[in-house]
Amino acid sequence: MDIENSFVEDFDVFLSTSDNPFCPYEDFENWLKFDEHMNYNTCGYVARVANTSDDNSDADNELETYVAIMNILALNITGNYVLKRRPETIPT
Repeated sequence: MDIENSFVEDFDVFLSTSDNPFCPYEDFENWLKFDEHMNYNTCGYVARVANTSDDNSDADNELETYVAIMNILALNITGNYVLKRRPETIPT
């Protein structure tokens, strides 16, 4: 399954938590520090759930990551996961 790059741009989202005051697109370093300080390890959680592989194309891995994020949000075990979209002022 190879996805067109223009289609994958629709998946430009980031999983965050409702209590994280930092934007992962604008200030990833502080976003990550807060996330790790709170012991969420959101990036690791997404990595564990996503069915990515070195054998997949970049587009396929982006799709798998998006699916993982949507699954995490659907379960939302802690109740504080939120979806962040890239602000229009930040180029891709």
